[in-house]
Amino acid sequence: MISTGIRRRYILGKQGLWSGRRWVGKGGTLEALRAVESVQIDPVAIIAPSHDIILWGRVLEYQPEDLNTLFYAERKLFE
Repeated sequence: MISTGIRRRYILGKQGLWSGRRWVGKGGTLEALRAVESVQIDPVAIIAPSHDIILWGRVLEYQPEDLNTLFYAERKLFE
């Protein structure tokens, strides 16, 4: 049987939320999106767009411009 602590670390690690498992920069943004598997791109922003908040929590040195480049210039996502 797997303990609750190990399950918690696995789930948080898979989602990039465990402190020892972070992605870095533009390449990390792409890796994080592939690992998380689904992020809603939402133009509505109270504080910031939801996809930026999700990625700021997972990717060190995240820049929203990196996500725009991956989506629209390099077309590495949604294709």
